[in-house]
Order: sequence, then structure tokens, then C-alpha cells
Amino acid sequence: MTDRPLAALAARLMQVSDLYAERHGIDRSGDWPMLKLAEEVGEMTQAWLRRDGRARGAADDPQAALAEEAADVLATVLLIAHAQGIDLDAAIDAKWFAHLAPVTNR
Repeated sequence: MTDRPLAALAARLMQVSDLYAERHGIDRSGDWPMLKLAEEVGEMTQAWLRRDGRARGAADDPQAALAEEAADVLATVLLIAHAQGIDLDAAIDAKWFAHLAPVTNR
């Protein structure tokens, strides 16, 4: 794969994250990114349970709430990878898309 859509997306997300951290005085060092990911996964789980009527409260649009939380989870994963110098485009190519290559030794 020659293009790097996840790297480009992560760079854009980093701009937003930088603004958010500055505006709210958030120190994103140390274990903060992993703790933030756990928080976002928890919020996505809560949206999932609410959508299915298995949690307190109700969202005006349960599917939209789930979509928003899924976006937060994905964005946080991309930000962690970006901060750690992980090339997710290459990692996904190697880990996932390698299974799509023709098998020659069967």
C-alpha cells in the first residue's frame, strides 16, 4: 500500500487533540493516553448497552451516540500510535492484509 490514510488522519487528529489539551490544561504524558483509551472504550460500552436498553438513561439517538463513541475510540487509538511512532498503515498491511495475498505454498 503506497498511501498512508491512517497516518494522515492521525496527524489531523493530533491537531484537534493539541487544541483540546491546551484549552483544558490537560497533561497527556505518561499513562494518560492508555487511561483515556480505557475511558473511551467504557463510554462506547455504555452507549452500546443504552442502545439495547440494558443501561440506565437513554440517548436521543442511540445509534448516533454509539457512532460518536466509536469515533472517540478510533481517534484515541490513532493518537496513541502516532505518539509512539507506530506506523499503523504498515502494521495493518502486515498483520491483516497479508492474509489477502495469494497463497503459493498450498
